[in-house]
Amino acid sequence: MIPNVLPAYITVARFEANEAKLAANRARAEAMGTVRGGPALAAGLVHCGRCNRRMSVRYHTQHSKALPEYVCARDKTNYGAEKDCQLLNSACVDAFVEQQDSRH
Repeated sequence: MIPNVLPAYITVARFEANEAKLAANRARAEAMGTVRGGPALAAGLVHCGRCNRRMSVRYHTQHSKALPEYVCARDKTNYGAEKDCQLLNSACVDAFVEQQDSRH
């Protein structure tokens, strides 16, 4: 971006807003993240209640159906811990999110 040199397609304010949104949606630990695809309603947005790291979604199959669960496996992945920090069935988290949405 070179302000005031060439005609702009968007305003400087819109450009800065776009850049801020892109930064917030990056898949990094310090960024809020964005909703991800798949059947888990809050994929990419759930944080661990113990260590406050973002939880990932893992799928397991039951009766030929993919069932999501939120898992915090950062210590296991990064440091070789013996077990996951925390694991939640997505049904309870998704039900809570849907309940909050219906209140507004």
